[in-house]
Amino acid sequence: MSQNYLGCGTNSKEECRECFDTLIMRSFFQNFEQRSNDDSITHCKMHDIVHDFLQFLTKDESVAIEVLDDIEENLEPLDDKGRHLTLVVGSDAQFPIVEYNKMNEKNLRTLFIVSNTNNCSIDTSLFSRLTCLRTLNLSKCGIQSLPKSIGKLIHLRYLNLESNPDLVELPLAICGLCNLQTLNLDYCTALGKLPDGMAKLINLKHLYIKSCFMLEGLPRGTVCLVSLERLNMLVIPKDRGSYFDIGDLNRLNKLQLRGSLHIKECRNIKNVDEIEQIHLKNSEDIVSFSLDFGWLEKLENDFEDDITILEALEPHQNLMELIISNYMGPNLSPRPKWLMPLIHLRKLALLFREKCEIIPSFGGLPSLEVLQLAGMKNVKNVGLEFLGITEKRDQDDDATLNNPLVMFPKLKRLVFINMEQLEKWEGRETPAAETSLVVMPRLKRLELEGCPRLLALPDFLQTTTSLKYLSISKSEIVEEYCQRRTEKEWDKISNIPNITLNDKIVRKDGIWIQEDNINDVIGTSSTPK
Repeated sequence: MSQNYLGCGTNSKEECRECFDTLIMRSFFQNFEQRSNDDSITHCKMHDIVHDFLQFLTKDESVAIEVLDDIEENLEPLDDKGRHLTLVVGSDAQFPIVEYNKMNEKNLRTLFIVSNTNNCSIDTSLFSRLTCLRTLNLSKCGIQSLPKSIGKLIHLRYLNLESNPDLVELPLAICGLCNLQTLNLDYCTALGKLPDGMAKLINLKHLYIKSCFMLEGLPRGTVCLVSLERLNMLVIPKDRGSYFDIGDLNRLNKLQLRGSLHIKECRNIKNVDEIEQIHLKNSEDIVSFSLDFGWLEKLENDFEDDITILEALEPHQNLMELIISNYMGPNLSPRPKWLMPLIHLRKLALLFREKCEIIPSFGGLPSLEVLQLAGMKNVKNVGLEFLGITEKRDQDDDATLNNPLVMFPKLKRLVFINMEQLEKWEGRETPAAETSLVVMPRLKRLELEGCPRLLALPDFLQTTTSLKYLSISKSEIVEEYCQRRTEKEWDKISNIPNITLNDKIVRKDGIWIQEDNINDVIGTSSTPK
């Protein structure tokens, strides 16, 4: 898109997809990697022969240069035909080298910086010279600031500043990039605000601000971005008059809520009717949904509004990933009512605060593969209701024999973090001869962190054969069972081949590692995560 290969079509996203799918059918790409939450393709490769042939065809047009120091003589000048430059900057080099004027400035269309340093400073004169750039990638470069001269790149269509955690602000001059189509600020975690002149970016189609945790809101001018098609995070401001608000989404006619969507500071929503106006329930293309209610330094007594807001933020049932953080309402069960019918949900993370005392039943979610529960400091007991087993069903022998229960049928990873009051975790033992109840038949990883009062592990672990990795930290009682390798609790986990205690591997591939040898093993093996 940034090189204008697609022309001026109105649906450039679909044109890109059609072009990519055509190349796939012609075996141009291979070795695809997909996201776990929606199966979308994230990476692929060319066959070696295809890659070598394309390098031969474009050897004068596309160039990669490695800069290991600041000596200009080591750098070859670009040919006049050069259009696309990848510059690999070593840890001992400064980018750009002030004296380096061999970049073929008038013809260069793409500049991709790969930096091996965490402190990349940019010469203020650079952008004044590269005025024909269409594509600029400065992701993961350790940039702390951008020079005002970036406003000279009037032809720039794609700007990637992703994963620059020390970038605090953007210069106002960036609002002069009237042809900019994509601005990627994902994981710029220190970015406090966006320029007030954002309304001038009339051609902006994609604005990515995921994990920009310090943002208090989007500028009011965001409502003027009439070309905006993609926005992956929405910040609900405290000051409703100074920032772009949730009710303004309806004015962005081309905006499509799709892929991943993060709503930050949900607790600032005062009128749940505004939520209904954005039609979350009908947005079937949202596959990853993150709700952050906002951090509070001082805990208040009444958080009844949290559950009302959560109930109103109902997503489409196509959802595959759900993350809820800083929720302070009363126990989640039995609301929100929309949570249990999410039959396609693969990942669920509940990162709560102190209020929750009961963990809802998630055992019936048929597609759930990853479950992470964190910060539920008042939960004392994880009972059979967590599996979804009811007393009525328990007593009906005919029902259990004729319709065997499979709880958490696809769960592969279970994580408990900072469950400080958790003492008891119930789970019925399921002998091989018993077919009426099956618990977590595909569980591969179990991680317990910050559960100091946990007295015992569930019985069903003793008969599971799928569990390959157990990680325990800051959970002293259970740790002691593992270290002594005695008593009933050790019998429950003695069949797990890989065990990590406080980030140290103590058992690997079924072999118990002596204390003297632990450091040697850690040096040659990665700790299971």
